[in-house]
Amino acid sequence: NDANKRWEDLVKAARIFNADQGVTPLYQQTTSYMQNTKVKGIIQNTAGTQWNYKYAYIK
Repeated sequence: NDANKRWEDLVKAARIFNADQGVTPLYQQTTSYMQNTKVKGIIQNTAGTQWNYKYAYIK
């Protein structure tokens, strides 16, 4: 479970996929959030629950 190796593999796969042009993305959803600069330690998850406040604190 090497995160850097996984990321490199994903980038390599994306390059191959883009070279073959199997799909042309026409829309990408985005969401903006405002966060107080004094709040630290909030973790944004890529899967499951979106936010993890376990280590959040106010500085």
